[in-house]
Amino acid sequence: MESLELGRVVKSILLQDEDISRQVGSKVYPLVADKGTSFPFIVYRRDGLTPSTNKDKLVYDTQVRMSFIVASSDYRQGLGICSKVIDVLLASQGRTIGGLEITDLELQDTSEEYREDTFLQLLSITVNIKNK
Repeated sequence: MESLELGRVVKSILLQDEDISRQVGSKVYPLVADKGTSFPFIVYRRDGLTPSTNKDKLVYDTQVRMSFIVASSDYRQGLGICSKVIDVLLASQGRTIGGLEITDLELQDTSEEYREDTFLQLLSITVNIKNK
């Protein structure tokens, strides 16, 4: 199921943006950042995947739920990166990237936390991918 590759595609989308890569370098990680990773950085994960089928049980698209965490030592910097991540991801709608046709992308929720001297900006998005 190619939609499982969405994390790889999302990482490349984020790192191709000059503003994001200038601020985080290549520090965009699946699931967890290595201990001691310097700020700021981004962590992403797939929270769920729901295939849509027709009456013949053929999968025609897949909805993938993803979460992102922007971790920083500076609140305003984290907000700026978070805002840019949202803009860059929303701009990927209607494009085929890394072999995945992203038909729709919707921001579901945002929140923020402060833990262990770290400002965390949390995002939840839903991505619809058209299956080939």
